[in-house]
Amino acid sequence: MSPLLKKIIRLPNRLIGNPRQNVILFMVGSSVFFTGLGLILVAGQFMPESEVAEWVALLGLMVLGIGALMAFIYYVGILWSRISGFWFRD
Repeated sequence: MSPLLKKIIRLPNRLIGNPRQNVILFMVGSSVFFTGLGLILVAGQFMPESEVAEWVALLGLMVLGIGALMAFIYYVGILWSRISGFWFRD
């Protein structure tokens, strides 16, 4: 395998980072996601219909989106490290 091709293959590993750190950050992103989901649940089920409930639901939706994006990015990092470790062993 040419050195240039090895550099191109290893580039995502350097961009994504440490697999152990990715697992921890994936769990943080999942926790943020479920916190946002809980806020939406509280606003919909346990708060009376009011403007405050709508603001809590909106806040929950934003937190849920941030958590989902974070979990997705770090899950791709975990997945790439597994695939690259399996296919591109030296």
